[in-house]
Amino acid sequence: MNSLDDLRTTLRDHAHGIDGLDPVSRTTGVRARVAEQRRRRNAVRGGVALAAVAAVVSGVVLTDPGTGPTPDPAAGLGAPESFTALGWTYELADAVESDGSTQTISLPASERPYLISWKTEGESQDVTVTSRTESDTEPVDEPIWSSSAADWADHVVVNASRDEKITVSADDVAGIAVATYEIDQGEVPPGMGSGKADAFHFRERVAERVLLGAAVADGESETRLDYDVSGDRVTIAYSCSGLPKGAWIRLSLDGSDDDTTSGDSCDATTFDPGAGTTYTFSPREDWPREGTLRLWVSRSESDLTPLPASEVTGTKLGVALYSSDSSKLWGTESPTEVEMSGHAWKRVEAVDVEPGAPLRLDSLAGASAYDGPWLVQVAHEATTYDRVSFEVLTDGRTKSTHAFSSEGSGVGIMGDVLLPPSAETVSVEITEGADVVTRQALLFYRLAD
Repeated sequence: MNSLDDLRTTLRDHAHGIDGLDPVSRTTGVRARVAEQRRRRNAVRGGVALAAVAAVVSGVVLTDPGTGPTPDPAAGLGAPESFTALGWTYELADAVESDGSTQTISLPASERPYLISWKTEGESQDVTVTSRTESDTEPVDEPIWSSSAADWADHVVVNASRDEKITVSADDVAGIAVATYEIDQGEVPPGMGSGKADAFHFRERVAERVLLGAAVADGESETRLDYDVSGDRVTIAYSCSGLPKGAWIRLSLDGSDDDTTSGDSCDATTFDPGAGTTYTFSPREDWPREGTLRLWVSRSESDLTPLPASEVTGTKLGVALYSSDSSKLWGTESPTEVEMSGHAWKRVEAVDVEPGAPLRLDSLAGASAYDGPWLVQVAHEATTYDRVSFEVLTDGRTKSTHAFSSEGSGVGIMGDVLLPPSAETVSVEITEGADVVTRQALLFYRLAD
């Protein structure tokens, strides 16, 4: 998104438990083990206390021998007690294991993400993680992560806005153990806003973006923050809850009563909003690099007047501004760092490609010293307005399908396609609108955490 007009258009386009883990051949319930260990420990301590009382009465003083180290509640699995991903801390919630080559768990819908880690029994460490969301249509297992890391050395973060089933699978193994982790709400990464693990805390750094400021208002119709932008790109992130029926959310980049962008809804369940749905553009000469960012609730689409306080008692607003420096691709700013699946990624190369021509991954810079997954984005340069559809293929097989509408000459970047460590080639095939695409490139990212 490269202009305020694009920003306005995008906003208008968007206007309109663990307790149920699947039964397996061998199940380890971490919480149950913790409770059992506590019960046993308390029973032992109680017995020691009674013995000590009896000894004192008889004139003999006994020393509490203690119970020794508390056994690991995930004994035999060795799952770490916690993980840190993108600044957030995740605590062990449960773990299961099976004797087969797959293990499926159920994740109930949640406003906060889950973190999944695993170990395999046997020599193979090549793991695939897939997700299936139950719906009225035929469910499909979508690959969300691939790994060849050692046991419990890797993870994937899952945003389960609906009930999901996660399957971890590996060939040539005698069993798989999967651990589920939940956000530790007492550990919040540095940032501004609510200071809680919710939709109103903005991290101080998201990929290459640096937080300039944030403001949160509860039971008020507007909030403001002063800013001073120094970077090449600006990102606005905001969230709200309790928006009155018929009201509109407004955003002014210069603090005035004339809105720059608007919409009739916003998502109050967006955990970690700085990394969620954001709007990024390059500052222009007509946009002040110093000023006030204003977010407010108006009466309706046609009435920009802020609602009175009496009508927004249940409304909460949050807004933040980020700044970043980035490299250029064909004259257009593009990010060099991104976040996906609970990991940080850094771009290492941009390679021009011909449609359908496979590119060998071992030809990339430093590929011989890297054995992790690749994150790939596809860049297009178009000459006129048209719909463009394309497929990304890995080793000759379709990995994902995408479509976008080019709006005149310019550069569009799409994708976020994950390639497994075992992938050898990748290619792009245009299936519609090939006549308007004048140039294509693959942008390659590798893990930076």
